[in-house]
Amino acid sequence: MKPARRFSLATAVSAVLHGALLVGGTCSLGWNLPEFDFELEFEEVELIDIDAEQGEEEAVEPPPMVDGPALPPDGLGPEPGEEEQPEPEPEKRFGDKSARVDKLAPTSSTFYMFMANRRLRKLPYSEDFLEAFSPQYDFQFLVDGGGFHPWNDFEYMLIASSNIADPTQNFIAVSHKLDQGTIKSGIERACRNFDMEIDWETREGKLAGNPRPKDPKVKDDDPRWFVIVDDSTAIYIREEFLAALDGKTEGDKKTARNFVANATRMKRYAAAEPNAGFTLVFKDLRSGLKKAKMPFPAPNDFEFMFEAAESPELLMKIEWPEADEAKQFESYFKEDLKKMINGDIKLKIVAGAFYNAFEIERTGKKVQLRGQLSASQAKSAAELMAGLARKLTETSDDEWQKSKAMRQKSFAERAEADDADEDATAPKAPAATGGDAAPAASGGAAPATGAAPSPKAPGQGETKTMGLAQPAATGEP
Repeated sequence: MKPARRFSLATAVSAVLHGALLVGGTCSLGWNLPEFDFELEFEEVELIDIDAEQGEEEAVEPPPMVDGPALPPDGLGPEPGEEEQPEPEPEKRFGDKSARVDKLAPTSSTFYMFMANRRLRKLPYSEDFLEAFSPQYDFQFLVDGGGFHPWNDFEYMLIASSNIADPTQNFIAVSHKLDQGTIKSGIERACRNFDMEIDWETREGKLAGNPRPKDPKVKDDDPRWFVIVDDSTAIYIREEFLAALDGKTEGDKKTARNFVANATRMKRYAAAEPNAGFTLVFKDLRSGLKKAKMPFPAPNDFEFMFEAAESPELLMKIEWPEADEAKQFESYFKEDLKKMINGDIKLKIVAGAFYNAFEIERTGKKVQLRGQLSASQAKSAAELMAGLARKLTETSDDEWQKSKAMRQKSFAERAEADDADEDATAPKAPAATGGDAAPAASGGAAPATGAAPSPKAPGQGETKTMGLAQPAATGEP
């Protein structure tokens, strides 16, 4: 069987949302978030016609033209050096551009999470941040079971879903730096660890396979397929979208082919906001909330952007159907929440600094919360999200340890397989002739026949990730 179904993406996202809202100040929310939908629809600001507001004035006839060069109204031209200077361009701010991650996923998706792994992996709190997703279903299957490490193996990652409470609705796309054999063997390793099997087939030149239970009596309730799209992209996709790979879509279904093609261009989409490490987007959030215990109306649109920096900037864009509802949130944030934090010493210690780090801006029915966290605050926020994930999933210490033990086992199996591949492809020394010993390698003596390779010194060529030694990650250029 695959990992427990209760560890859906909703639990991990709920932890991130609770953590984000705590950092942003709304720390008293008791949300029950079984399903999410969300949409970013930014309406144009309606400009006011001043003449229409003030009424029309009588037209004034201009004075007759006189011979000679035209003069300004005061009859004098500007002094040298006093020419009118162009207006300076507004300073670009983090997150000014809206996320376009919806272009990378099926059009039915209502939730999107995009991570620039190559930016996040270098941060001192990256492992705490990653642990917020460790109870999640696909994480357990691919990381704990398959031995993949999101930071070291993947450059960018997208998770999208039409219902995050159902893991089988998740669409996953990764931009990776692994060869096809490593991807394939990792998925097969995950299947073995969860008593499953997978048969591979080629579809339009792409390797694809559907994991299923080994026991024929066990129902295969996950219709998703792994597809190795090209040398740097792999996706996990529902069966109904396979036609997009085969080129059999038609009519309005041609968008299915678009998202598969766009998934191979994640680096280009990530370049739109070069400092973003993590982006969370909901469409039509209000309709997806079955229960919302909040002191203000539930919003309709939500976007959360986290800068990939040791002292990151955070941005939340929230939109309500009506401006009055946005005003209620603004009033709550500025008055009620501040009063509540200042009135509770424990809450002030935990959330006071976070609250003071944020500024709120409202334009009509849209609200932005923007703040800068210190390095210690960022680590605290990541630890908070990881702890909330365990609490929301009701993960016991025993379950937690079992998952970590499987993860260690999978990493060890992968390392052993990688070493075997290296030994198989390593050039062999020519056999000695005439009774002479094989020549020593340049710069040193030849190793004794049958001798085991010398062990690496602790930390040599390695970096500690999730409590395990992993290959050192390369920085982003």
